[in-house]
This record gives sequence, structure tokens and C-alpha cells, in this order.
Amino acid sequence: MSSRRIPLTAALTAVVLTTGMTTTAAQVSGKPAARHAAVAKAPLDHSGVLGETVVVPPFATGTAIARCPEGRQPSGGGGVSEDGGIFLNGSAASGNGWQTYFSNESGVPRTAAAFAVCTQTPHVRVNGPLVEVPALATSPASATCPEGHVVSGGGFRVSGPDGSDLLVANLTPGQANQWFVRAVNNTSELRRVSAYAVCSTAPHSLHAGALVTVQPGRDASATVACPAGQVASGGGGRSTFTGVPRALITSSRALPGGGGWEVRFRNSDDVPRSLIAEVVCTTT
Repeated sequence: MSSRRIPLTAALTAVVLTTGMTTTAAQVSGKPAARHAAVAKAPLDHSGVLGETVVVPPFATGTAIARCPEGRQPSGGGGVSEDGGIFLNGSAASGNGWQTYFSNESGVPRTAAAFAVCTQTPHVRVNGPLVEVPALATSPASATCPEGHVVSGGGFRVSGPDGSDLLVANLTPGQANQWFVRAVNNTSELRRVSAYAVCSTAPHSLHAGALVTVQPGRDASATVACPAGQVASGGGGRSTFTGVPRALITSSRALPGGGGWEVRFRNSDDVPRSLIAEVVCTTT
């Protein structure tokens, strides 16, 4: 039996969280196209790389990648997308870069780009176990770092004949050595999801920002800063919800200068929701 796509505004949806790093102030606060511009050096041993912009057709998926310079590798990553109904649909390291999938749930083409946090420090990558997500339902998944490692960033992967119909909620550092994801299956058939963690032996710390309210049918950003003298290696966010999350993450990346994190949501619910950004910080 073929799967049936359930319209995002009429059925189950999700909140998406990921990781990433630094650009200029104009790239964060400007128009969507400005957010898709290039690279900035961060303090310490981390820098942000924003990949080339891709155009995602209506009701379709698209793939983008941000590649680290030679000799560097991602400690985390994420993506940036245009407001108006395009969401993260997958986010994980690929070679020396970060590959991000986007699902355009709107009726017009939308632009997007992948984002990588790049460092010379070696990291370990962990794919969590595949978790089944029943039709029109939600399930949690996690990836745990090896002993002696802590999480520096993370993402998720989806599995199924049409992964565009599986979005995620609460993609965050669940604890010091774990990355957490809650997936929502927006189809009439079984889907699968796995959390994805990037791990390090260097010290890292987790920090959460203040609650931000997003009104129904609107977009809003939540931010969080690292302590003085630290830089973001990854980050994400989460929203409050009842039943199924419907305040959806459209972008997730570092603040200008690398000193924190910004995550942007679109609230597809019919009531206001509270948002919070989370960041993983390090002194290395």
C-alpha cells in the first residue's frame, strides 16, 4: 500500500533542531538570502561555514552541504532556510562537511543552505539505533557518545520510502554525553528515525536560553549565549507542545562570532507556544 501524505497544517507535524556555527551579524538578522552567505572565523578552534544556497520546489525535499576547509572536520552542523514553511528534514556529518535535508511544505519554491561548525579537533561520530515511528504518531530516539566522550553537536537521519514526511521535535543535547530527538511521522505508514551525535574528549558544557513565545502562524527566533571565553560547537532547540509538536524549526545555527546559538521556529499550531534554544560550548 502506498503511503499517504498528510498536509502539514491539517495533521501531525514537528519541531526540528540541529547544530551549526558562526557568520556575520547581517547574515543572522538580514533577509533570507543574506543568511545564506559565506564563512566567518570564530574564536578559539571553531569556524562557521555556510554552504551554497539551494532552491527546494513546492511540496518536495532538497539537499544541501557545507564543507569544512581541508584539515578540519565538523563538530556540529545544521541549516538555514527561508521563512514560510520549509523545515529541516535530516542533518548529519558527511565526509569533512555537514549535509542537511529540507522539506518544503509550502506551495512555492523556498531557498535553504547547510551550515557546519568546523574544527581541527578530532571527533567521533555516533549513529543511534533506528527507532520505529508509527503512522501519524511520535517517538523519541537518542545517540550516546562512547565512554570518556561528551557531545559537541548532533542531528538526525530519517529512513523510509519517503523520508520527507518524517520531521522531528526536540532535537537537543539531552545530557552531557547524549543527543536526543523526538520524531513525528506525518504519513499513513511506518517510518524510522535515528539520532546522530558528534562526540569529543575535550570539555564541553550545555546551556539553555530564555523562553520565547511564538504566536500561531508566525515565525520567531530563540537564542542562547555561551559563557565568556567559550565558543559554540553545536546547538539546537525545543518547543512546548501538547500531544504532537507543531512549532517547527526552520533554521538552526550559531550567533555572530560563535558565542552562542540561534534557532528559528514556525508555529503551525492554533495556540501560542514557548521556544527555547540550547547550545554546546567549549574552550578548545
